[in-house]
Amino acid sequence: MTWPTPKLGGYAWLVALGLIAGAALQRPELIAVAAPFALLLVLASSAARPQAPGAKLHLQRQSAAQGDRIELGLALDPGLVAERVDVSVALPAGLRPLSGGRLALAGRSGGHPERTLNVECARLGRQRIDSLTVRARDPFGCFVAERRSPIDAELGVYPRLEPLRQPIRGRETQ
Repeated sequence: MTWPTPKLGGYAWLVALGLIAGAALQRPELIAVAAPFALLLVLASSAARPQAPGAKLHLQRQSAAQGDRIELGLALDPGLVAERVDVSVALPAGLRPLSGGRLALAGRSGGHPERTLNVECARLGRQRIDSLTVRARDPFGCFVAERRSPIDAELGVYPRLEPLRQPIRGRETQ
């Protein structure tokens, strides 16, 4: 789904205000100030709309101990038409992101290699990752495309085994 950002509406209001004020007050300077914003509106409207690519997430492993750090691999589909891409993963309460839980990728079409997101296993149990959201912005920042990808990934978090400092002696042996 693609929609305009508030920046586009703000630029439209600036252009309208500058043109109306310049014509009403008979001041060409106000029209000259509004002209770059009008040019930006025309360029942003005629440029290619951003397309949010599909994304896939894979776990480094299927099980971990409490307190372990694991990597979630994120791979974007090729053929990206966007200036900036933001990827966010809906993590359950038992997984804590170590780097904010979001990835921002900048660049032009094509080469976004696979990225990783590091998380810490904070709680015991089955941790289920449900969805992944990808947002792409155009070069002017006037349009945003968003795609939510359902993900069915589960990570089993088990208690950490504590080593014994000394062997346990039996009370009575035969």
